Amino acid sequence: MDKSIRKKRIFYSLVFLVSGSILLATWMKVQQDRANATVLPRSSITAIDFSPQQDTVMLVYPGQGKGKTNDPELAYSSIVTINMKGQVLNERQIHDPAITNMTLVQKTCTPNVLYASGAGYPNHFHTFDFTKRRFVQHSVTYFKHDPMMESIKHFGPNTWFKTLNSYKTGTQRSSQGTGFSHTFSNFDTKENYETPARFEPGNSMMIELKQHLAYASNGSEDEQEEKAAMIFLDKRTEKPVVYRKRDEPYAYSALYGKDDTAYFASTDGWMIRINEAGQQTERYYPFLQNTNFDSTDPIRMIDATQGIQVVQQFPHDNQNRDRHILVKWTFGQSFSVQEIKPKFWKADKWYKYLYIHPKTKKSYFIEFDPEHPDKGKLLITNQKYKLLHEMPVEGPIGIDFVIE
Repeated sequence: MDKSIRKKRIFYSLVFLVSGSILLATWMKVQQDRANATVLPRSSITAIDFSPQQDTVMLVYPGQGKGKTNDPELAYSSIVTINMKGQVLNERQIHDPAITNMTLVQKTCTPNVLYASGAGYPNHFHTFDFTKRRFVQHSVTYFKHDPMMESIKHFGPNTWFKTLNSYKTGTQRSSQGTGFSHTFSNFDTKENYETPARFEPGNSMMIELKQHLAYASNGSEDEQEEKAAMIFLDKRTEKPVVYRKRDEPYAYSALYGKDDTAYFASTDGWMIRINEAGQQTERYYPFLQNTNFDSTDPIRMIDATQGIQVVQQFPHDNQNRDRHILVKWTFGQSFSVQEIKPKFWKADKWYKYLYIHPKTKKSYFIEFDPEHPDKGKLLITNQKYKLLHEMPVEGPIGIDFVIE
């Protein structure tokens, strides 16, 4: 990777990273103070059968460096089993360097599979199969250079991931010699696409369409550089088609898409639909002003046209702290978004939306106070987001996966 670091940073992402570092440091202290755990040396998470007994839940705290070390060989993951009252029944430590903090992606076209990408720019990703109740590791072996995988956030029939660098050069330097390029790679077909240096992908989803890869690019306040945009990258030519609103926002986020249509949101409160024919439709929602859609978990689709997402809002006066709200996106001809307010939702808490179980349709949330992140709750709801179970948990921000 180039020694020069990207200067283009979206302010919202910086805020999230700083606050995330503080929360992570607190959680690691909690981990060091945990009770005695059964240690399984040199084991793999892929060997674990995630079939807890009746009325118990398994919590996965993915790989963290033990103590102050950053050596991946000393990384471990804690698998904690609790009962429905939150009491710890047992704990195992899995020494698997391949498992790090996970971002989960769920797709309607493969409902029984979760896709998990890790931190540290690895050369692999994991999937979790709900029918087999096991993780599977998938290694990327077809790159000439180190792939340095950055994210697996995508929607589409194929499995895609984004790398930190260009597959052509093996560095962040583009094949044109200027600017920073990433790679979108199709794991199923082993096809790679270098993103244009001027339109660096942000942290939102990549949408696979029939003829294009749709994504939101980072922007810069420098007049000599590109502003944020919505990009349709032509699969055949690798040339970008660039879309923007008339009034440019600070940032865009790619939300969802299917066939020939992709949907975006902007930080100034607009939801946007664009198809491959170039038709662009915009709708304004005032409650979405000053919202970051990329620092939280991706959309959890409840069916082919609707999805639920936790999003982060920044205060207008910069005095109060950020808050999380729950929104429902509707896609299609009558696309829209609305805030939903389940009875369990608390305005002073933050939430991680882990996933929707494909069979039971239950949703799994982690609730915590960002100012006191050492303790929190696991919340299990039904399909209508009515609370079914509420369990206290330690180190809530470190829990990236649970199974009941």
